Amino acid sequence: MKKIAQGIVRLRKLILTVAVLLLIPSAIGAIATRINYDILTYLPQDLDSMIGEVALEDDFHLASTGMITVEGLPTNELIAMKKDIEAVPGVTQTFWLSDVIDPNIPTEMLPADEQAIARYGTEASNGVILITLRYDTPARFPEADGSFNDYISAQTDWDDSLPAARVVLRYKITTDGRTVPTDELEATDRRLRRRVIDAVEKAPRWQPAMRDGKPVESEGVLRVQLPEGKSIPRPLEFIMR
Repeated sequence: MKKIAQGIVRLRKLILTVAVLLLIPSAIGAIATRINYDILTYLPQDLDSMIGEVALEDDFHLASTGMITVEGLPTNELIAMKKDIEAVPGVTQTFWLSDVIDPNIPTEMLPADEQAIARYGTEASNGVILITLRYDTPARFPEADGSFNDYISAQTDWDDSLPAARVVLRYKITTDGRTVPTDELEATDRRLRRRVIDAVEKAPRWQPAMRDGKPVESEGVLRVQLPEGKSIPRPLEFIMR
């Protein structure tokens, strides 16, 4: 060990030089390596599990699914969480007990789902929410350091002297990466609305969402409030007595 240590000290400049040179291809490889979230692409197509996945997708569109177990939440919070999940871009549908029976029925009056508890544990005592996804890899906006919202806010000309305003739009990302506004969810100022839509239509192209190795359309919700740091005044309310 002593001779090895002496050799490292004696050749330290050479060792450091080699280490730095090896860092160069390592850095290039790290930057150029894309993350593939679809593990199914690595499996042989003749596996029974792969054949089953193809059948689920082609016949029922259920190949990309997820499940969430919940514990101790009241029904109203579960339904609210289910609606929030449905609003997430890329989610096709969610399924829970409320899709089958009236949610106003107390859970104490329902028989316990022993199969769900046996599979997912006691956390599933309130049920399991089944989530169906539209794609394997979400769309990515490569031009922004932060989010797409931040990029559009920076591209929208809105002077600090102007009143605070907010625009919320739903947009579609096409298979070729274009951003297309589809629905206006909120617009407190028509001028800001026009400028935001103009910035969206001029935005650089996305890397589209991928499913089964092919680009697919996806959706998103854009929320822009300008000027930053200003709050929107509440509308006046008149109460007649």
